[in-house]
Amino acid sequence: MIRRSYNRTLSLEIDGVSPEVLELLVRYDWPDNVRDLENAIQNAMILCTGNLICPEHLPGRIKGYDQQEIVTIPRNEHSGIREMNAQVEKELILETLKNMTSTVPVPPKH
Repeated sequence: MIRRSYNRTLSLEIDGVSPEVLELLVRYDWPDNVRDLENAIQNAMILCTGNLICPEHLPGRIKGYDQQEIVTIPRNEHSGIREMNAQVEKELILETLKNMTSTVPVPPKH
């Protein structure tokens, strides 16, 4: 039901999820319940470049890690909180851009 709705709304043709994704979705705790599930599926559908949602399309928290754990903060004795914050922000932006490359669906031409 969610998939059909988002396929129509986002002009996508996602057929479903891989068995690995289904296993990850079932194992995840879903602390925010249905809203969190809907957001994860919608985001995965947007990131999906084929017809099947794969694990790489899911947020890190569902795969068992959080993006915040990946970010490293280079620090030296001269780094202040603003410099460290700027570095973390830069890393997150670069990671997001890397994950979003060529993922914006292009509507069909008539």
